[in-house]
Amino acid sequence: MKEQDIIGMSYVGVKGGKIIEASSLGLKNIESNTPLSNDDIFRIASISKSFSATSIMQLVEAKKISLDDDFGKLVGFRIRNPNFPDKVITLRMVMSHTSSINDSQGYFNLDVINPDKNPDWAKCYNTYAPGADYEYCNLNYNMVGALIERVSGERFDNYVKNHVLEPLGLYGGYNVDSLDKSKFVTLAKK
Repeated sequence: MKEQDIIGMSYVGVKGGKIIEASSLGLKNIESNTPLSNDDIFRIASISKSFSATSIMQLVEAKKISLDDDFGKLVGFRIRNPNFPDKVITLRMVMSHTSSINDSQGYFNLDVINPDKNPDWAKCYNTYAPGADYEYCNLNYNMVGALIERVSGERFDNYVKNHVLEPLGLYGGYNVDSLDKSKFVTLAKK
């Protein structure tokens, strides 16, 4: 923790499907010098992509979608790299960051990549063919979240809570207003 300048961290060891060790080290809040506990919760940022991927795989196992489906057909508007208009961009490509899609137009709103809503939609695509290269892209996973809602009929945060977190006995969620704020770990830098 000293070497990496880590303020606080929690870990769990699992063996044979059972927790064999769980511990929290360091601080929950650096200003108040509050120690971190195993009941505290972190904002997980991009690690949330793991929950999105788990949700998608549940829908794949339920045969509601396929990893090789045309992603544009799944989300309801054309998703095609204009440099390779005949090359289908699949759900698998979107989830593995090989879709040739980029974040250059932003990623908080799906309208940035929708040709009917953004005249600059083509800038959301790289010059290489879908499936040919890798570029980490948040827009991919925002679209995956929209797909989870469309296919499941549930809001994304509710789907993850009901189908991933609660079955695993995990306390957390995407709707921070529904969580106990006293358990939040404060984001801070030394």
